Amino acid sequence: MFNFMTWGQFFIVIGMSFECEMDRFLLASLKRVEDNLPIGNSIWLVLNPDKEALDKSTYRIQSALPRSKVYITDKKLEEWIDEGMDALRDIGAFAD
Repeated sequence: MFNFMTWGQFFIVIGMSFECEMDRFLLASLKRVEDNLPIGNSIWLVLNPDKEALDKSTYRIQSALPRSKVYITDKKLEEWIDEGMDALRDIGAFAD
């Protein structure tokens, strides 16, 4: 999975704050390869209705991958899906 992520361009993070040791290790590992692989310029969409957790996730991703772009939504997953997931189009993950 890690090798797949390092070559990825778009990521959707749902309900995570990267607080546990394993998640922080993942971000630290991605940081080590960011200059040499596409992950360094990746685009992240973070969904979390908990504002504090949303802010933590965003901060941790941006700290690990400073050239990445992080977009956020404070909606619940079901609400976001019901509304058509417009953010995916906005970040270029879906064509119009």
